[in-house]
Amino acid sequence: MAFQSCSVGHLHRLEVPLLFRHLGIRQCTNKLPRFFLKMTKNSPANLLITGASGRTGSLALKKAATFPHLFSPRGLARSKEKIRTLFDESYTFSFGSILDEEVLRKALDNCQKLLILTSAVPIMTRNPDGTPKQPPEFVFKEGEEPEQIDWLGQKKQIDIAKECGVDHIVLVSSMGVTQADHPLNRLGNILTWKKKSEDYLRSCGIAFTIIHPGGLIDDAGGRRFLLVGHNDELLNSEHRTIPREDVADIALQSFLYEDAKYKSFDVVSAPCEKNEDLVRDWKSFFSNT
Repeated sequence: MAFQSCSVGHLHRLEVPLLFRHLGIRQCTNKLPRFFLKMTKNSPANLLITGASGRTGSLALKKAATFPHLFSPRGLARSKEKIRTLFDESYTFSFGSILDEEVLRKALDNCQKLLILTSAVPIMTRNPDGTPKQPPEFVFKEGEEPEQIDWLGQKKQIDIAKECGVDHIVLVSSMGVTQADHPLNRLGNILTWKKKSEDYLRSCGIAFTIIHPGGLIDDAGGRRFLLVGHNDELLNSEHRTIPREDVADIALQSFLYEDAKYKSFDVVSAPCEKNEDLVRDWKSFFSNT
């Protein structure tokens, strides 16, 4: 099911401007969820985004920073050098490994929300002359294998978040976690470790949202239909990709709707005939996931 329209005159337009348009909060308060009102009337939620130097993580942090009424975001990354190339000095960061509990405690201090966007990254091996090996071969840096990053590192994030009083964790995982023989598991059983992390989050006692995006692409967000499924049923569909920017939007929106809590869902996208920004009804999106 798609939860947006290509028609700019669609009736559900009035329900959406909260995150994507700068409008006075007062004029929209009668349409806000109760906990959303609490956030906006008091103070923005302190939000930690881990994996903030990644392509999706950097998009999420930049987008969250444009809505200061809703979020007071900070990032966690390993490389100061990479952060300098992606962000200006107005952004707040902690630096270090997600396997370091003290780093996590410092980063999560006084946070109410946690967005986990960390993932092990495979590296293509090359021949002595610099050309990629054929067929392609991939390895992981020592200490950054899927077991370390997608399981133990995410487990530590969940544990320290609980210790620090975080009340909602959004985890961006991957489609394919229900299929042990999925080709991605040839890369250090990465989906197996991701699933183990998901199961741990479900059992930890904190409100959670688990997002399984399809293949990530760098197309502009907000211009494709979002299609939701469960248990990897969308792997057999015609459409199996989604822009990173749309994943960042979904993750941030998950903090704003009660219907997003305690849910796990798959999401991909499909082209819209008109090349225009879509108007998305996020309330319907989450109530139907």
